[in-house]
Amino acid sequence: MLQQHGFRATGAQKAGINGHAPNRIQRQSTITLRENDMGQFRIYLDDELQCATTSPVLAQAAWNRASRDARVAEKGGSVRAYEGEVTVAEMRPEPRVGHPWPDGRDHQADLRDVWESLLRVLEQQGLDDQALTSALNRFGLNTGSVKASVQDELGGRTIPTAAELVVLLDAVYQEHQREPQA
Repeated sequence: MLQQHGFRATGAQKAGINGHAPNRIQRQSTITLRENDMGQFRIYLDDELQCATTSPVLAQAAWNRASRDARVAEKGGSVRAYEGEVTVAEMRPEPRVGHPWPDGRDHQADLRDVWESLLRVLEQQGLDDQALTSALNRFGLNTGSVKASVQDELGGRTIPTAAELVVLLDAVYQEHQREPQA
């Protein structure tokens, strides 16, 4: 992918040339709970440290934000990502265009991760699978189980759509509006 943006491919990217993603792990838990085995990620915008973390998803968020920084883009600055002591990527930011995480070895956070994080927050607020399923059914989306709706028959996770996330949030909001206010 970096080659498309004028960067050299890393050894890990070259290893994945034949359609096989190098070091790809099928995840069962959310990316935010997994730490990086290789060390700390560091993201710099020009020479200012934006993020230092062992969390791939936090590093991805920092990279995306830094890679669209208009102020640094206008003055011709750069964004750099390091994993341990290895430079993963360096590029010039583009205003309003966040770039995807440049290291193909790491799972890219997607709507599955958003869904899981959202369900954790809703559960923390007292909304379990049964309450969420009832809310979706009342809202008009026939659902047997919110948690099961993103599982496939092979035990893997399917990717929910943005529309499903919006409907879930709207259903929860509608339920909250229906509750008597104290």
